[in-house]
Amino acid sequence: MKKLLAALLFSVSLNGATYTVGPSETYTTFAAAFAAIDLDAGDILEARAATPGGSATFTETLTPGSDDYGTTGNPVIIRARSGDTITIDAEATRNNCIYHYDATGTRDCVTFDGFVMVGANAYSVYINGGSGAYLDEITVQNCNITIDDNAATSNSHQGIYAQYADDLLVYQNTITTDDASMNYQTDGIYIQNCPTVVIDGNSVTIRNDHNTPHCDDIQFANIQALTYDHTIRNNTLTHDNASTANKQGIYYEYALAGTVRIYNNLLIQTGSTGSYAIQLAPKAASTQVAYILNNTIWNNGSSYGIKTDAYTDNPYIQNNIWVNETTGADVTSLYIESSTVTAARINNNIHYTANATQNNLLRDSGGFKSWANWQAAGYDVNGYNADPSLASPPSDCSAGSGSNAVDAGADWSSLFTTDIAGTVRPQNSVYDIGAYEFESGGGAPATAPGATIRAETVTIGAY
Repeated sequence: MKKLLAALLFSVSLNGATYTVGPSETYTTFAAAFAAIDLDAGDILEARAATPGGSATFTETLTPGSDDYGTTGNPVIIRARSGDTITIDAEATRNNCIYHYDATGTRDCVTFDGFVMVGANAYSVYINGGSGAYLDEITVQNCNITIDDNAATSNSHQGIYAQYADDLLVYQNTITTDDASMNYQTDGIYIQNCPTVVIDGNSVTIRNDHNTPHCDDIQFANIQALTYDHTIRNNTLTHDNASTANKQGIYYEYALAGTVRIYNNLLIQTGSTGSYAIQLAPKAASTQVAYILNNTIWNNGSSYGIKTDAYTDNPYIQNNIWVNETTGADVTSLYIESSTVTAARINNNIHYTANATQNNLLRDSGGFKSWANWQAAGYDVNGYNADPSLASPPSDCSAGSGSNAVDAGADWSSLFTTDIAGTVRPQNSVYDIGAYEFESGGGAPATAPGATIRAETVTIGAY
């Protein structure tokens, strides 16, 4: 009956009804709305300020009910009205701003869109299905999340935490810390035991000077014996701290099998983290294929580039830029610890440091190598050990017209055809190296925003 009444009272979208919640609406809290409405596939619950373009704050945890979920390709959408600033404030008294948990894995196909989140004592967004009962098609997009130093407990603090979710999309969110020294792990995005994930277009900044380990922009902890399909692309990931306690831009831990694609990311480390911007760390022997392509890494301090741990199975590492601007830093651009590696798969990368006496720039499982010995071993035969002349880092890490990055990359059109800004690749018949394509024609992205992103299919070329 309440569903029929709601359909009469509220406007109907193409797929379902639209309901509203806010200070001037029938429902003034999310809890009241979820108690009164059974959201079905295609339904929209929209949070609104009192006037369009205004602001409203909800001092509660947004927790959909057990009957509030959609169907494949037709999710329930819980969103802020476009143009309104809708804040969910946990007030330093609640662990979460958004809480979506179901041990039975039945609350599928839900999108959270456009919220500002502050004040959580643990995970600003908490998504969790039961072990072996995954939540399907969960999306978190267009949200602005602050990781606050306000916990009275020792909980880890994550902007977005997801476990036991499949076909998960984390899209165009902004996540920052509140610039404190927090005595607990702070990760921007933390993913565990989620088989299929796309992390696309997010901006994450971690500023935790405490020596707590694994304060990463993005961390995957995939410890179950699953076959994974993960894509991490088009993200801007910043570390701005002085801690030297194992803090990565992307820390990717995995097991068993599958594919991971890490491409078109910009990673900026302005402090001396003593860590790698990208690190692949399998828990055990794995056949997962790794692609690390067209990333730009800019360091200013004792920070490192890319590392693949021993169990990483024969990765592709191509078209990446690594720059360290610190004249006194003796750090490593690329460390391939993997015992199985085809040298030709490591190619078209640029490695540059301002330290003229650098001794540890490149390393494989046999130890450190000079640039000449690196190329003699078959690595980066089309690569460069020279300044790529980035425009104005860290604010602008694109390459100029005279850069050695322009028209010097390997063709990966089998996997992606745009850069981090959505510009079509290539602009001049040959891929550029790094996250940005120089000849910016402003071409349209290869995929439209939203649900189509998760459905993108790729065919891996032979190399």
